[in-house]
Amino acid sequence: MATFGILAAACGDDDTDDAAPAETAEAAPEAAPEPEPAAEPEAAPEPEPVEEPEAAPEPAEETEPEPAAEPEEPAVVGGQVKVGMITTLSTGAAYLGEGIRDAFILAFELDGRYELDLIVEDDGRDPAFAQQLADRMLTRDEVDVMTGIVFSNVAGAVVPQVVNAGTIYISPNAAPSPFAGAQCHENYFVASWQNDNQAEAMGVYVADQGYESVVALAPNYQAGHDLVAGFKRFFGEVDEEI
Repeated sequence: MATFGILAAACGDDDTDDAAPAETAEAAPEAAPEPEPAAEPEAAPEPEPVEEPEAAPEPAEETEPEPAAEPEEPAVVGGQVKVGMITTLSTGAAYLGEGIRDAFILAFELDGRYELDLIVEDDGRDPAFAQQLADRMLTRDEVDVMTGIVFSNVAGAVVPQVVNAGTIYISPNAAPSPFAGAQCHENYFVASWQNDNQAEAMGVYVADQGYESVVALAPNYQAGHDLVAGFKRFFGEVDEEI
C-alpha cells in the first residue's frame, strides 16, 4: 500500500508539487484475544457412603422333630361276618387244611374292615361226614359264607347243599369241573383254579414237544378224572390210564 501511494503523487498536477504525499499508515495489528481463563476442574464427586451390611439373621432355634404318630388301627366298618370252614385237619393231608385256615385268618386281620366269627371243622376227608357238618353250620349256626374244602370228592358232596340253601361258597382249592359247567351256580366262587386247567396246559406242552407214548397216572376220584380228561383234551388219547 505504501509504494502505490508514492507513484501516484509523481504523475499528478504541478499545483500539487508541494502537497504532502498522503500517508498511508499501516493498520495496527489487532490485539491478540486474551486467552480465556482455563476452566476450573470440576470437583470430584464425593463418594457415596457405603451402606453397612445388614446383620446376619440369628440362627433359628433347633427344635426336635415331633415323633411320628402311630398308625391307627382300621376301624371295623363292615360289621361281623360269620364264616363256616370245613377243611382237612387230620390224616396225611392235614397240612393243606392248616394252611387254608391260617391264611384265611391272616387275611381278615390284615384287612381289618370286618369282625370275623369263624367256625372251623375237620372233615377227615369223609364226604358224608362233611355233609353233616355243612347241615349244622347252615341250620344251627346260620353262617353267612362257607369255605375251606381241600378235596374234590368232599366238595362234590357239600357245595350243592350250600349254594342251594342260598349261602355263598368260596373254594380255596377244590374245583370239580362239573361246577364250571352243568352244575354252575351264582353262589359258587373259586379262588384257585378249575381242576382240569393245569392238565390242559401240560397236554399242550407234551404235544408240542413231539411225545407220542404217554401213560396217565392219577388218583381215582373227581380231581384225578378231571386231570386226565384235561390232558387228553389237548394231547389226544394216551397209551394207558392208571
